[in-house]
Amino acid sequence: MKTFKGILTAVVLLGILTGCGVKQVKVSGRVYVINRFDAVVNMPACEVVIYDEAALEQALAKCNAEIAAKRPDFQSRYATAKANDEAKKKQLKMDAEKVRQQSIAASSQQVNAIALSTAEDECKQNYQTYLVAKQQYADCSARKTIALGYEPSESQKYELQQATDSLADAYKTYQQSLQKVKDLKASMPQTQTTQPIDNAVSDNLEVQAAKIESQLSGVDVEGEASKIRAEWSAFTSGLLHFAIPASTVTTDGDGRFNVTLKKGSYIFISSGQRVVIDKTEKYFWFAKADYSKSGRSETIELNNDCELRAKDEALYGDGNNPLTNDDYMKRALKLDASLDSN
Repeated sequence: MKTFKGILTAVVLLGILTGCGVKQVKVSGRVYVINRFDAVVNMPACEVVIYDEAALEQALAKCNAEIAAKRPDFQSRYATAKANDEAKKKQLKMDAEKVRQQSIAASSQQVNAIALSTAEDECKQNYQTYLVAKQQYADCSARKTIALGYEPSESQKYELQQATDSLADAYKTYQQSLQKVKDLKASMPQTQTTQPIDNAVSDNLEVQAAKIESQLSGVDVEGEASKIRAEWSAFTSGLLHFAIPASTVTTDGDGRFNVTLKKGSYIFISSGQRVVIDKTEKYFWFAKADYSKSGRSETIELNNDCELRAKDEALYGDGNNPLTNDDYMKRALKLDASLDSN
């Protein structure tokens, strides 16, 4: 009987000790999104990175200390680079204005030269008309002289009167066209030639303007300040290696994964994308789970409820600089990675 009680006591103690010794938890997870038609879309081949929360906090403290130490130097370089970029943009704008004024002057010169050429041609034509009228008047006067002593006929009188009127009109028209030529020349700048400019000059001005516009738009994208920002982003992303994952798994064809963890509090991070017609949708999931008092198994789901981009429009970034997974990681972990921070 004592032997039986001893065995029973041993079994109970073993059960208690075994129960107290459960230090791991098996986690079954699933990654999916719910589309606009409320249908579940599983996300296969998504890497799920799992961090121990306490260890991650220590790593982030180290990251922030490194960032705080390096930020002043980066900020100083960035301020200098930004000033240089602004000076470059200012000079480019001045160059663009200079080319614009040259283009306006060239266009004006072209218009004035063409107008002057047309006026001169008209003046020459009017002068020839005047000479013809003058000759006709001379011929009529000669016939009148020959007929001196005789009463001119009505037709002769009419012909002479017509010649006189034509001569007066032709002379007036010629004088008006001549004055127009003088006025056009007087209105043109003294430095301007009266000849039309070569088309190559105009084309070259357009090429210069296009080149300057391209340089202006490129300063913000490829300028010194932009390069330093990219350098800073790479530096802060590199610090993420301080955070060593407790485990990393990849979802199967149904978006599921299984992992065994020590009991504790964890952070699950994953990202993925899918093509919808002609558009690529990107996702970044971030979830916390406390398994410090859990039993032998637990479940977790990464879905729309913990998808950062869907919850915070500010995380989308702008069209020219879309956020990367590293950017989402920094923001999700609240890493103080801003170059503008004090």
